[in-house]
Amino acid sequence: MTSFLAIFAGVLPSIYEKLDLQQHVDEIISQSGQYKNLENSFKQAANITALDSNPDALKTEFFSLMRRIEELRSRPLVIPEKHFQKGRREVKDGRYEPDVIFHPNTTPQTQA
Repeated sequence: MTSFLAIFAGVLPSIYEKLDLQQHVDEIISQSGQYKNLENSFKQAANITALDSNPDALKTEFFSLMRRIEELRSRPLVIPEKHFQKGRREVKDGRYEPDVIFHPNTTPQTQA
């Protein structure tokens, strides 16, 4: 058993390096932060810019944010199927609740 673990410990770093996992982790962290920033920007546009009496300002802000999100989406990350399925189960089980509720013809409101 000890020899197996020693071999495994020796092979594992080379597998990690070959798969370039650190680059994937770094990209996931970077994109996660960018998505969170865009989420906050969309909230601000909905809650602040939408209140402006100039609808063109909201339209301009919205299209600017959409361009940024499309640029981010052009670099898709593929997560392992098991993690996707786990996240899907959590959403179906009701363990995920969005921060903002959108109702047609109303201003978005933050959940309490």
